[in-house]
Amino acid sequence: GENFQLDLLRRIDSEDRGYVMDLIETAKKLSLIYEKGKDEFAFAAGNMRDILFKMVGKERKKLFYAHLAQTIENLYADKLSSVAGELYHAFKNAEDDKRAQQYAKISREEEAILQAQKTQYAQTLLKEAELEKLLIPLSKDAWVIAPELIRSIYIATVNHLLYPPQNRMRVQSIEDIHNKLTSIFSEVDLLNIAFTGNSLFINKKRIGKELSSFFTDSVINILDNLNIESITFFRAVGVEELDTLIEVFSRPQEQGENLMQSLQDRGVTHIQI
Repeated sequence: GENFQLDLLRRIDSEDRGYVMDLIETAKKLSLIYEKGKDEFAFAAGNMRDILFKMVGKERKKLFYAHLAQTIENLYADKLSSVAGELYHAFKNAEDDKRAQQYAKISREEEAILQAQKTQYAQTLLKEAELEKLLIPLSKDAWVIAPELIRSIYIATVNHLLYPPQNRMRVQSIEDIHNKLTSIFSEVDLLNIAFTGNSLFINKKRIGKELSSFFTDSVINILDNLNIESITFFRAVGVEELDTLIEVFSRPQEQGENLMQSLQDRGVTHIQI
């Protein structure tokens, strides 16, 4: 690259570190490179690297790229897919076609995964935009229930941790959430709970002093830890779906887990996160 670090050069040419240091010092004296920071250098002119590289023989270049590829593999041994493109380039220039094709395949797979994630994210944004249009402000009577719903969600999460399945306290807390949602759904088809900063919102209206800051902060903390920005409940949501959601709130999240997909796999169709 236009910038390079001394440590990387040492790793590439580990057989003769003294040669690397002498080369650096000579290049500095000739003003071909300059020091940008501690053990970091840059070429004096943009085309200087290309000019110098053209002076290197073909076999020397192949050897250089082979060393470079090996160094990258050693540095990123536990995450080779993240540098598959660089490894393809290095092995290609080292004329190791077999290894180059190996990393070309990994690079294509990584790109396909990235594109799929981008598409899924775009679809999620579109769905959220469509939901925004459908959210209706709650009436005064329904708004009285809303803060109690937040409180019930927190209590159900705690009860899920404290009591075994089928315990009466655990079952009642889920039923309590369902009953409050049912009351609110007599007026609206959707109920959205979202947070921004330290504030909770229900159907785009901020919850203030109606709810103790303890419950507000606790629910925000649960959502934030699970990387959930908002939850939308649909009118037909059932008790079993709510129980599954609270279970997700209560257990540790698996690395890389897609919570929405986990809910769908377990038959939850009337809750969107």
